[in-house]
Amino acid sequence: LYRIKLSGINAADPEPMFSVLTPLATLRDSVSPTFVDCSITNLQTTVCKVGKIVVVTVSGTLKKSVEAWSALSLSNKLPKARGRFNSTIISQDTSDPRILLTVIGTDLLIECKGPSLSSGTWMFGQLVYVCE
Repeated sequence: LYRIKLSGINAADPEPMFSVLTPLATLRDSVSPTFVDCSITNLQTTVCKVGKIVVVTVSGTLKKSVEAWSALSLSNKLPKARGRFNSTIISQDTSDPRILLTVIGTDLLIECKGPSLSSGTWMFGQLVYVCE
């Protein structure tokens, strides 16, 4: 919508009444998901980033064991988190809720706060966090 000011019988140039919205093509590019390669080899993992939201999905067979009360580093190349985020992982061998998928800064870890996990254990988990 435009406004045209009148001064007597003269019309001024049209002025937009509202600022122009961002074109849909530009907006779509800013919210399109992108997959991030984090060089993860110990467990099949997908890292998807949409704006500042990061979704980490692990699903598959663990290729390296994790001892009780320890952690296994999966990557140090994640989009940087604003703090520490945890999510419970589901495992075929245990229903213990103390197996966590954790991101701290750019590090992605599997933390075992009790039970150990042997190599070959099937796991599934998802973690959503906000990056910087």
